[in-house]
Amino acid sequence: MLSTSAQALGIVIFFSIMGSVFQNRAFAGVSTVVPNVNAQDIHQALTGTSSSFFQSLEEGKRAAVISAVMSAMSSAWAVVLAGGACSFLL
Repeated sequence: MLSTSAQALGIVIFFSIMGSVFQNRAFAGVSTVVPNVNAQDIHQALTGTSSSFFQSLEEGKRAAVISAVMSAMSSAWAVVLAGGACSFLL
């Protein structure tokens, strides 16, 4: 029972870290693409391509925002790879 709880807690912790890494990297990346936009609009853009803020961007900015979000996703998966490597070594 204890090991099952520890495994579940480990998964929750890794997902929390991944979510934080994604949100922080995506926010930083999108804010460099559209620097004169308030934080609420940037967070709205991170909810998906159907957001009104994302739809209001010109085509070039949309592509740059998508690229920033994809880069942030890659960073988040690096956390999983590092955690998997640590668990393999232990």
